[in-house]
Amino acid sequence: MMSEKENTPSELEFLLQAGRDGQVTLSTVFQVLLRSEVWVLLNREPKPDLAAEEVKPLMTKTEDNKPSMVLFSNEETAVAAVGKYPDFQHPQKVPGAGLIDSLSSQVALLINPGLSYGLSITSEGVVELRNRLGPGFLKNIPVK
Repeated sequence: MMSEKENTPSELEFLLQAGRDGQVTLSTVFQVLLRSEVWVLLNREPKPDLAAEEVKPLMTKTEDNKPSMVLFSNEETAVAAVGKYPDFQHPQKVPGAGLIDSLSSQVALLINPGLSYGLSITSEGVVELRNRLGPGFLKNIPVK
């Protein structure tokens, strides 16, 4: 659960584990995710001359065959995952709030796949959590 660099879990990593263990609500984890910077793996390095649709994040499928965006809580975890996904060799840091705001209502989240502090949120769960925060939820999220 600890990033190799810091030897202590980030707030997000701590709460991901606590959420898996039932010690905090998914809503709490979601709010911290919105305040955090997360990492995605991209198929290409983003460059100004590339069209946005040419740069794609790593996506998987849920058990019910819906798309799921893969996120990582820190750079070390993202870099370590590059070897598992040969078509997605470019880790990129992104603001959690912006990423969540841009997600389609049909996309689930898979955070730190295969790790003890990993978590998945269904697309319905993402929509429900966004609805709980209400319209304009980004205005109330302090960014680190």
